Amino acid sequence: MDSAEYPNLPLQHADRLPVINIASKEKPVWIPAELCEIVRGIPLRGKLNDTQTSTMLQLSCNPPSTNAQTIMNEGFQKLGFTPEALGEPISNFGVTISNSPTSRPELPEQQPSYYS
Repeated sequence: MDSAEYPNLPLQHADRLPVINIASKEKPVWIPAELCEIVRGIPLRGKLNDTQTSTMLQLSCNPPSTNAQTIMNEGFQKLGFTPEALGEPISNFGVTISNSPTSRPELPEQQPSYYS
């Protein structure tokens, strides 16, 4: 399908969802978000620039509780994951976002074993 055919697609959320670049910055290929499917477990293989790398390293030095609070207090807002912003059209795709962190039980501390 080429871009000339997009106006003929029966999109339900064309006025509320963005278009997504599925190619590169140099040669972008834009498609309606409604036509995309997010596949679970696919990691980002892109290279971070120097600023992004530096920021990641700085944030990785924070205690986990600090990062969790930052995500909940600032991250959701910046990404538009607020109760007002959610609802339609995202709920029409069966997507929900929880503002509660996932937790797991504490693991008991074990002394390291040394072999000689």
